[in-house]
Amino acid sequence: AGTSTDPNGDDVEDIRLEGDELCRVGFTGPLCSTCRKKYFFDGLDEICVACDSEEAAEQSKSAGRQILPYAAGAVVVAAVAFTVAVTWSAAVQSWWDRQEERIMTGSHLASILVVNAQLVVNFQTVTMFHGGAPFPEPFATVVRWM
Repeated sequence: AGTSTDPNGDDVEDIRLEGDELCRVGFTGPLCSTCRKKYFFDGLDEICVACDSEEAAEQSKSAGRQILPYAAGAVVVAAVAFTVAVTWSAAVQSWWDRQEERIMTGSHLASILVVNAQLVVNFQTVTMFHGGAPFPEPFATVVRWM
């Protein structure tokens, strides 16, 4: 191996990394953007985790605890919506007619906020996949909350 500082010199060592040598553990593919076989992507920590690891076992145990509140909330919302639809009275219809524009404007603004939050989170994920640094604080904390 050479010690020359001239990159075109004959004694410069030719170092080339090929394949997945630059990828983090568990990642593969173009721009290290997918998980290897027998790995899964943990979206919360943004890493590929081996399927047979202790972390994977813990996540599968906690998945039910995480999904149950959302499922229960969806049932409650559906029940309330059904009850309101069945008992829709003239007073409620009158209130809706007066407030519809305000409610729809709020709904559209909330949709814009959610879509922008999704874009920011996806941008951070892509940046991390490509070996970039995470957002600086306090933005990193806000993105984790999303």
